[in-house]
Amino acid sequence: MTASPASPASGASELSMPERLRGWTPIRMSWRGRDPLVDWCYTQGIDFVDPFFDQSVWCCLDEPFRLLFQRHTTLDALADLAAARPGLMPSGLVFHTSRCGSTLVTQMLARLPSVLVMAEPGPLESVLAARSVAPDLSEDQRADWFRWMVSALGQPRRPEHVHYVIKFDAWAVLQLPFIRSLFPDTPAIFLYRDPIEVLVSQAGHRGYHMIPGCLPPELLGLHPAEATSMAPERYMATVLNRLLESVVTSPEKGRPTLVHYRQLPGAVTDTIAPLFGIDLGPDGRTVVLDAADQDAKNPSLPWVDDSEDKRRRATDALRLDVRQLVDPLYDDLERLRAAAP
Repeated sequence: MTASPASPASGASELSMPERLRGWTPIRMSWRGRDPLVDWCYTQGIDFVDPFFDQSVWCCLDEPFRLLFQRHTTLDALADLAAARPGLMPSGLVFHTSRCGSTLVTQMLARLPSVLVMAEPGPLESVLAARSVAPDLSEDQRADWFRWMVSALGQPRRPEHVHYVIKFDAWAVLQLPFIRSLFPDTPAIFLYRDPIEVLVSQAGHRGYHMIPGCLPPELLGLHPAEATSMAPERYMATVLNRLLESVVTSPEKGRPTLVHYRQLPGAVTDTIAPLFGIDLGPDGRTVVLDAADQDAKNPSLPWVDDSEDKRRRATDALRLDVRQLVDPLYDDLERLRAAAP
C-alpha cells in the first residue's frame, strides 16, 4: 500500500510553497490560540483506499520517515496550492445518517482505479466546525478555507484518478446549506436507514456526533444544560431528528438524491455511479459489486445483514423516542424518495 518515499526536503528552500507540498496531504487542522494551522504528512504512494481517511493517515504515520518529517503551515499555504494546482473537482458528495451503508458505498467506489475517495477527512470537518473556535470568523473566510481544503485533499494520487468523491461525517449534513452554496452543481446523495437500526447501532458504540458535548448544542437547537441532562436514547434521537430535518427542509434544487440502505448495493452501480458521472463499464461493475460481499469497515470479514437483530435489540425507551422525534421525518424522506424521478 505504501512506497518508500525519497526525501521531500531536498532543495525545498528553492521551491515555491506549492512545489514544496507536492506529494503532501493535510491531515489535520489545529489551532494556536485563534490562529488556524495545517499539519501535513508526506503521502506519496498512499492511495487512501481504507474505509476512513484517518486509517490511511495512521498507515502513513506507522512509517518512521513519514512520522518524523512532517510540515506545519498556515492556511495561506492551502490558498497557494489551490491557485497553483487546483486538484480534482468533486464528482460527488456523500451525506448520511451514520450506520446506514455509507462506508459500503465509498469502499465500493474506491475499488475503481479512476476514483479518489476521501472518507470523512478530519481537516475538512475542522473547517466546518471552525466557528465554534473562532466565532467571529466570517462566512466568506470559512468558505475560502473550505474550498482550499477540498482542493488540497483532491490532489490526484495516481494518473488514473479523474473522479473525486467526498464522504462527510454524519453531522456535516447540518451544514448542508453552506456546503451546497459552495458546490451547488456537484451531485450529492443522502444515505439513510430505518431509525431504530441506526440508533441501536449507535447505542452499542457511539459515534462522535452522538456523544453529548461533542457537537455545539446550539447546532442541535438545544441549550447546553439540555444536552447534558437528556437520557442517552433521547439525545441520540434528537441528533437524528436534526440530521433528517436538515434534508427534509432543504430546497428541492439543492436536496441530495435520497438513497435508502435497502437499495444497497445495487444503488451504487445503478444510481450513484451514474449520478457522479462514473462510467463503470462491465469490468468496473464486477469490481464494484465484489466489494459488497465484504464488511465495509472490516474488509477481512464477510458482510452480514444485521437489520433484524438490531430491531430485536431496541429498548422500549428507544422505540418511544424514535416514534416521537424521528419517525415523522423518516416518513417524509420516504415520501420524497418515492416521488423523486
